Amino acid sequence: MNAAVEFVLGILMDGAMDAVGSRKVPLLLRIALGAVLLICFGGVCGLVILVGADTGNIGLLLLGVLLTASLLYWIVHTVRNFRENRKGR
Repeated sequence: MNAAVEFVLGILMDGAMDAVGSRKVPLLLRIALGAVLLICFGGVCGLVILVGADTGNIGLLLLGVLLTASLLYWIVHTVRNFRENRKGR
């Protein structure tokens, strides 16, 4: 059962990541899929930080902080690219 859930979620996340970067997909759908990816990735980051803080494991806590920093970098990079592409039109 776990393998089936992992397979389906993998397909959904890969499809969402491909759709977010594609210009053929409508803008509203790309924004909605980007929000879904943001919520999923942010949830994983938050859970890793929570488990690291709860168990006192410094490694998990640092991993959660590193994941959160990469999420923030991804958001800034994506917004900056979007704004630059909109100016060029």
